[in-house]
Amino acid sequence: MSAADTLIARLDRVKATGPSAWVACCPAHEDKRPSLSIKQLDDRVLVHCWAGCGAADVVAAVGLSLSALFERDELNYQRASNLPRRPPLPSSRELLALLEYDLAVIDIACNHLKRGEVLNDSDSESIVNAVADVRRILSTCHAYS
Repeated sequence: MSAADTLIARLDRVKATGPSAWVACCPAHEDKRPSLSIKQLDDRVLVHCWAGCGAADVVAAVGLSLSALFERDELNYQRASNLPRRPPLPSSRELLALLEYDLAVIDIACNHLKRGEVLNDSDSESIVNAVADVRRILSTCHAYS
């Protein structure tokens, strides 16, 4: 049963006006002659009450919700709901704390090099990780801006 069929089955004085198009009495107000236009358009149903009732009022009056006006392709819906979700962004406070930490690591290493000291493997790895963190943070921020 299509979305239009579901709606039309709950309306009074329905009359076809063309392919996938009908008029009916609007259930959202006292309607003596049909003032509700209904049109099935691809995967949705368009409703228009010429007396001014909103679509939400129309569907609520027959015990439906607005989602009843939209047909769902179950296969595509299942595929979309199974797509991996992007992990949530860390808060700006967390990003700033990580940037401050990375900046401190880089600053300390620069001061050691400035004094002519040689960095050990662990210190060099810390600098590489800090620079990678900063790049990752910048990349993430650019992706969401």
